[in-house]
Amino acid sequence: MQKEYTLIVNHYPYRVLESGAGYPLIWIHGMFHSPAIEDKFSVVDFHQLSSAFRLIRIELPGHGKSPVIRDENRLTWSSLGEDIKQLVEVLHGGEYAIGGFSQGGGIAAHVSIRDPKVKGLIFAMLPMVWESRESLRNTYRKLCKALETQTGSKVLERLFSLTKYPPEQLGWSETLSSEISEQMLLPGPESYSYVLKGAILSDLPFESEILTSGIPIIAAAWENDLNHPVSVYHEIRSRLNPVSSVLLQQKSGIGELSRTIIECLCKKM
Repeated sequence: MQKEYTLIVNHYPYRVLESGAGYPLIWIHGMFHSPAIEDKFSVVDFHQLSSAFRLIRIELPGHGKSPVIRDENRLTWSSLGEDIKQLVEVLHGGEYAIGGFSQGGGIAAHVSIRDPKVKGLIFAMLPMVWESRESLRNTYRKLCKALETQTGSKVLERLFSLTKYPPEQLGWSETLSSEISEQMLLPGPESYSYVLKGAILSDLPFESEILTSGIPIIAAAWENDLNHPVSVYHEIRSRLNPVSSVLLQQKSGIGELSRTIIECLCKKM
């Protein structure tokens, strides 16, 4: 049974969805996503995870049903990481694991270097980070300009119609694709403009900060995912030496990644 509630952190009402029991696993969704979207499509099996953990999913500002914070400095991965650290302190005083999809993994990394109680970190399909991130920032800048100078809703419709996850692996129906696009459009152009500006100011913590923390890392990527290049996955493997890594090649990989998370984290519990 999933329960939903709101927690105020730094004057912002965070929407939280919780299921399962036991060792806490905090999960953060990707840009333009939300828990509702991840109920339709996710790179992990939440039913599997909630059968093994106290699964706590957090909706970020400007996504899903959550209002945007009209300050891009509050929407950086680092700032959101501080909010989530404080949120988890209210929910749970002990050790926990944290991770997420795309930007969710980046935000989770910022939580992990701040909180010694983090004992596991999951990078699921990271976007471009570190040296490669500037090209992504330029894409975000162009998108922000388009949202401000053109009809924002039309810009988003075009963007989301072009946003494809490896379709040959997922086997989406047209109906499901349409439902996901409609969900992604809900926050609107103003919210996403602030979200993008926050992302422009964001990056993964320095390699040395993550290595110094000594946190076990699980890394995953899709093959042929242009939004989350497999080159980033290989860079993470090379520079951060994760305890486990999963390269998803078909839809069944979602179950494989979920089982890997359970197996790796259960060793730390």
